[in-house]
Amino acid sequence: ILALVILPSVHATIFIEKSLKDRYNLGEEVLLSGYVMRNTDFDGLMSVEFLCDNATFQLPFTALTLESGQRKNFPQDFKTPKIIIPVSLTGRCSIRAALHEGGLLESVTSEGFLITKELEGDFVIDNTKIQLGRTFSLTGDAYRLNGDGIDGVGEVYFTGNGSRFLMDAISIRDGIFKYNYEYSAIPQGNYEIDLLVRDTFGNQKLFEKLT
Repeated sequence: ILALVILPSVHATIFIEKSLKDRYNLGEEVLLSGYVMRNTDFDGLMSVEFLCDNATFQLPFTALTLESGQRKNFPQDFKTPKIIIPVSLTGRCSIRAALHEGGLLESVTSEGFLITKELEGDFVIDNTKIQLGRTFSLTGDAYRLNGDGIDGVGEVYFTGNGSRFLMDAISIRDGIFKYNYEYSAIPQGNYEIDLLVRDTFGNQKLFEKLT
């Protein structure tokens, strides 16, 4: 357990467990855990907020009561607001939790983490040599950094001979997609297949040279 106390107090202790990941995607939930302890009675509020490079986002307050010497763990003994990475955030961030009772009593800041739009994927092409009248299938999985399959869209590009062709846009559901190609009226030559994947939260990645 690691916490950085910004405003030390002999009357209150807040700990945030070292359970956060190094990287999160837009729209991903951050699971925050830790505990609050007081050596005097407390009847006030707990706040949680994002602290990022260029922005601060406040979440709703949580009402909290403690008796002297009592310890409450979150989220087991009380719930903090659901923490979802806002779609407007990228870069390095941390989370600050604080106790308020007629003013700020104490706050604690988590270790930093990176918010990124990066996605991951696995792809299979059943035929890399395209001939007139022949087809091929591009199948695969696209997913977030936490392994959850995405809902979104993929754009299939052929790149080569000094040109770049947008061949199709395909739907992605639960991370799974399939694209069937039939020869189109483009100049003959060698082409590389690129796939631009986007999900509903704005995460995206261009997967290049799939062939």
